[in-house]
Amino acid sequence: MKRSALAALPNISAPRPAPLGCEPGAQAYIMGACLIIVGRSTSGWHLSISCASRYPTWDELAKARYELIPDDVTMAMLLPPQAEYVNLHATTLHLWELKAKQLVRNGEQR
Repeated sequence: MKRSALAALPNISAPRPAPLGCEPGAQAYIMGACLIIVGRSTSGWHLSISCASRYPTWDELAKARYELIPDDVTMAMLLPPQAEYVNLHATTLHLWELKAKQLVRNGEQR
């Protein structure tokens, strides 16, 4: 990744067990003011990133994704229909793995 702003961010800590209630085997990391949780289930990879008093920045989100999730995985932030929207933690953003069959390019699956 060539974004120089990412290099200026704090390093990501060594992994530690994630809090209770996360995917089995999930790991937690600290990056400056951010708590990052990475897990993998039968649905694929899931990354959540939060700060105590603000949303994480785009650069914080990008650094966490590119350092903690394999590069060959496509991740996305999803906004479901309003009736299905759940927000348990006010300043947490989530990335979810999209599988190849879920990706569409120029009207064709890729």
